[in-house]
Amino acid sequence: MEEACRQMAEWLRKDIVCDYVGVNLSPRQFSRESVCDRVSEVLRLTGLPPERLEVEITEGMLFEARAAAEQKCQKLSRMGVHIALDDFGTGYSSLGYLKRFPISKLKIDRSFLRDLPRSVADGEITVAIIAVAKALGLQVVAEGIETDAQFAFLRDRSCDLGQGFLFSRPLPVAEIEARFAGKRVKLGQDENGVVTAL
Repeated sequence: MEEACRQMAEWLRKDIVCDYVGVNLSPRQFSRESVCDRVSEVLRLTGLPPERLEVEITEGMLFEARAAAEQKCQKLSRMGVHIALDDFGTGYSSLGYLKRFPISKLKIDRSFLRDLPRSVADGEITVAIIAVAKALGLQVVAEGIETDAQFAFLRDRSCDLGQGFLFSRPLPVAEIEARFAGKRVKLGQDENGVVTAL
């Protein structure tokens, strides 16, 4: 997280146009009582404005120690950090918590996209997730877009954002700077620290 935030802050200083950087929190990281303090410390050390950071957590993380998870999400949100619910549809998928937690975005798991648009069932699930997100005022992101057909299916159903190899594979920092100079882009970082243009 610290490296991702430091890089994002540097790009902002260079006037490279990026909305925010997304960083996955592991269940182990999120379970720590100090997670919010750590995020605050990273933002202070790197000088990154909190609204430029989006933390990604999974559904399962919200259900373990639910009261503590809700407090952590509320604290992160009050700091100005955005929260995305990653791999949506593969876990508990309880709609009740979507109202209680300050989530700004749902990320449709790539497993539902793999067989689009051929799979009627996956298509219906994907459309339902998009509809739920829209009804709750959340942005929806499709993960793992690899084909033009998948992209067309999602675009035609008003999916807000997409990420996947169709758009870009992971890139070194220098290539990201060259490729996206002057363009608005979201950047993500996987669990191995690889920065990806989304």
